[in-house]
Amino acid sequence: MLMAMKERTIPALHNYESSNDYINLTDSPFVIHTKNRSWTTADERPRLGAVSTTGISGTNAHLVVEEYIPAQQEAVDHEPTDAPQIIVLSAKNRERLDEVAAQLLAFQEADESLKLPDIAHTLQVGRDEMEARLAMVVQSRDELMQGLRGYLKKGDAPIALYLGDLNESHSEILDLLAGITGETVLRALLAEGNLGKLALYWAKGGKIPWEALQGGASARRISLPTYPFERRRCWLTAPTIARRELTTQSLPAVAAAFASEAVPVCEEQDLAIAEDLRERVIGIISELVGLTPAELKVNKPLDHYGFDSILFMQLLQQIQTQIDPSFSFVKLSECRSMEDLIRELVPNGATKAKPKATQTPAPPQAPLAAPPAHKPVQTSLPQFPELVLLNQATEGRSIFWMHGTAGGVGIYSMIAKVSNRPFYGIQARGWMSNRTPIRGIYAMAAYYVHIIQTVQPEGPYDLGGYSLGGLLAFEVARQLQELGQKVNSIVFLDTLYSDKIYTKTMLPEAMFNRKTAILQSLNMTLLTEIQHEPEKIPTTLIHRDDLDPTLSDEEYSKQLLTLARERGYKRTEDYLNTMIQSSSDVQEAFDRSGFTILPLPNPQEVSAYFFRNKSGSFLGALEPYFKVKTSPVFDQGDYWAEFERQIDDFHLFDIDSSNHMMLLSEPKAAASILAFCQELYSAFGLDPTFLETFAHEHRSLVGTTS
Repeated sequence: MLMAMKERTIPALHNYESSNDYINLTDSPFVIHTKNRSWTTADERPRLGAVSTTGISGTNAHLVVEEYIPAQQEAVDHEPTDAPQIIVLSAKNRERLDEVAAQLLAFQEADESLKLPDIAHTLQVGRDEMEARLAMVVQSRDELMQGLRGYLKKGDAPIALYLGDLNESHSEILDLLAGITGETVLRALLAEGNLGKLALYWAKGGKIPWEALQGGASARRISLPTYPFERRRCWLTAPTIARRELTTQSLPAVAAAFASEAVPVCEEQDLAIAEDLRERVIGIISELVGLTPAELKVNKPLDHYGFDSILFMQLLQQIQTQIDPSFSFVKLSECRSMEDLIRELVPNGATKAKPKATQTPAPPQAPLAAPPAHKPVQTSLPQFPELVLLNQATEGRSIFWMHGTAGGVGIYSMIAKVSNRPFYGIQARGWMSNRTPIRGIYAMAAYYVHIIQTVQPEGPYDLGGYSLGGLLAFEVARQLQELGQKVNSIVFLDTLYSDKIYTKTMLPEAMFNRKTAILQSLNMTLLTEIQHEPEKIPTTLIHRDDLDPTLSDEEYSKQLLTLARERGYKRTEDYLNTMIQSSSDVQEAFDRSGFTILPLPNPQEVSAYFFRNKSGSFLGALEPYFKVKTSPVFDQGDYWAEFERQIDDFHLFDIDSSNHMMLLSEPKAAASILAFCQELYSAFGLDPTFLETFAHEHRSLVGTTS
């Protein structure tokens, strides 16, 4: 239909031979065309067409299409024909950029009516800015064509050509063009008005506010060639990438091979192991982002491939279970690209051949002494993908924190960073994976007890959790005590428990409203990206008023995704749907309406530290970002009181936070929690003087503070 309007031609009906005898078209306005015919209208009115289809159930869909005819307007007053313009072209890679340039050149040669300001304006504001870039400053269409020809011939061009490739550029350049420094550079360039420098700035990865640069000059978007996609066939039956096994036993060989220049080794074998390691890293990332290894650029920032906090935790879990169980969240957070990650995992020099060593081999080392009983043995636990090591510590007893309602544990990374002991987060089973969620808090806790005792067979144990993670930590502690184990401490971060909350009428709206689940899932992801910059919430999260609640769930999801992409969200619709379903499954699996706190067998042995949100607000100003419709804020009551009744050594601290959701995001609240956990999880444990001072500074005005 669209092509018929564009060509102003009514196409013939293919394979038509004769009409049905029961359909009389003679006296009707309908005509079956057996030949193409010109499509004209009276008084130059817009052409109208319809597309209709009927499903097997009888459902009918009818779409009316009207031709767009631009309003008659006076001729655009362009700047003088010799006014210079910045022409920008970009593509995914250099090969595609060549095709973009060739297309534009052919289009220019075929149509002499095009105005240079319109061409420049369309390319500046009407095309995505991709990695491989070409920019030039021209004063006429002739100069533009000369520049394009010079670029395509890879020879000398009569004008300056500015080239850049973000696939190859060093990250230092991109860092320089980002943030306050980049804004300062851009302001200086705009003030100077040097178009050549601005073209170079853009080619190297800078962002230019084109509308501001034009200064109100009139130009319009016109029809230019669109992107020349690579002609690549993607068959569903294509063979999968072979994955060679790299065992944890082979890693010491790599490390030993490059630990000292003086030790001769079988270099071919070690280089092969290192190459296997490199392929494994690329293979893991390609599966996570849904691209083939050949499509990945190892020096491109990971966030370019849509890595958010959720995908980041999945990558960490995959590395720990498949490659290096001791690889920590801290190390991964320092890796900006795959190249950085591979460098961290592959010992130095493992990717290059090394000269044969001639020194005398070092004498064999004596076997290492057995570690103390309290020191955890760092082993890969592929049978427990829910277990994630969040820091680099290796000494001391392990710390275990349980996931909250969302299912992930990335938010605990800041606590892990200040801990001097190994800090593990336990994600929800089934969170962003194809594993079946465990239903019910009692069953979840039993599974987590199994994980914890696999890592550390004997107590004492230190546990914790945010929100519903605190309920899980309490139940894990109870089950460990029933097994005869000692639990030292439980840290509760604003864990809600009362009969008022765990009734169906007061359970989260997301469990019963699909649109709320969709809104929460995406905004929770966006929130974790700015969790330490709450001032960015209004410009990052999606407000419910920006969405149409009357849409179907599918259309609502698409509208939400479109708005999110405008705010920098790079994941696909399929990924968003997977995340929404995963989040819904995990929330439903909690089955909180059937949960009741059971008494601890040994309540006198546990110290509990409860951090309460002083404001008493659950969502506060975040409500329009996490609920589709306004609803009354429920009275949470004394939701900490049951824990206080159950545990003899109970400490209640009030933390200044605007709401429950921001407890670990707002700087002041987070600083208090981190300071306490750093002391609690230090090698020497919690100092009584520190506890007394901290309790005084954060004393509760409600309830009891020990």
